[in-house]
Amino acid sequence: MRFLYIFLLVTAVSCGKIPKEYARAMNELAVDLCKEYMAHGNNFVFSAYSLETILGLLTVGAKGDTADEIRKLLQLRSPDETLKSEFKLMQTELNGLEDVTMASANKIYLGENFKIESDFLKTATEDFDAGVQNIDFKNKKEAVNVINSWVENKTHNKIQNLLSEDKLDEATRMVLVNAFYFKGEWRHPFKIVDTEKKNFHVAKNETVKVDTMKVTATMYVHHSHEHKVTFLRLPYRGGNGKTFLTIVLSHDIDVLHHMQAHLKRTIPKFNFTAEHMTVYLPKFRVEATLDLKPTLEKMGITKLFSAPDLSGITKESVAVDAVSQKVFINVDEEGTEAAAATAAQTVPYSSDVTLADVPVYHVDRPFFYCLQYDDLPIITGAIMDPSKS
Repeated sequence: MRFLYIFLLVTAVSCGKIPKEYARAMNELAVDLCKEYMAHGNNFVFSAYSLETILGLLTVGAKGDTADEIRKLLQLRSPDETLKSEFKLMQTELNGLEDVTMASANKIYLGENFKIESDFLKTATEDFDAGVQNIDFKNKKEAVNVINSWVENKTHNKIQNLLSEDKLDEATRMVLVNAFYFKGEWRHPFKIVDTEKKNFHVAKNETVKVDTMKVTATMYVHHSHEHKVTFLRLPYRGGNGKTFLTIVLSHDIDVLHHMQAHLKRTIPKFNFTAEHMTVYLPKFRVEATLDLKPTLEKMGITKLFSAPDLSGITKESVAVDAVSQKVFINVDEEGTEAAAATAAQTVPYSSDVTLADVPVYHVDRPFFYCLQYDDLPIITGAIMDPSKS
């Protein structure tokens, strides 16, 4: 049995001139994943950027129906050469930001005798900036330590033990890893002395006490009266002035659970208005391990998991057996730190607004959030109960 593992690590982001097709595709993917995970009623977090990166790399190595399914899911319409150049531009943009702590890297681990197509290798190294290293997958313990150490280093130890020994054996052929780490400070920091326990309405008749931060400063707001939601953008220092945490707050406490039909409105670019305001925001920390294969199958990716054509990567017959993602995000008084990891294993196929001197926005009910650079969603999720973070 021949195995190909693809691991994708991500930790929050910020960027500048992002190709519009990638931004649009990632927004579509983030919205679709939101619809899937919000149905469980728990806090959740995922990275569309992480998943898009690994699927994007697979796209240029996939052929026929396999490539068509991935392209349809990602809403990609440009030819491969355009996508490769745009992805390279996006990577360069993200890695060149100032005043944020960020690292983005890709790596391909190859079995000792695994043959990879030269064109795919060129794309991986030149367009996806992926390093290449041969590794003995038969020595599972050493191979796992090498890969996990690389992941931990690139994510500042936020993603640990991504890969376990039971995921590797003598049939493993290749592991692809994308690591992305972000740490940003608020442009207007919350003062720790102002943080206090406040009520958070987890339901209409149920509240919990959670640590709630407070800041009065110029933020950005957009009101969608049609869907009764308010979008708040909290900016980070640096990042070309385009790095934000966007909060999507329903006017009614119970509406969040019924917003699936309108989620296309939660992440796109609006005309935000700069406003001097007071914001109350609960601190939160979310970690998640996601099995993405069932979700991707529901979203139309089937060939990749059954009998794919990956002949652009290798002439050997391999199929993707699993796609998983580990994600971490922490939001506190200083700013945000986040990380995510996505792995795909292949096998052979044998708000409340109060008017006063300044507007006051209480994020005191379930809300969506999106860590983004300009129009690009990096880390997305929802907080249903901050006390369970």
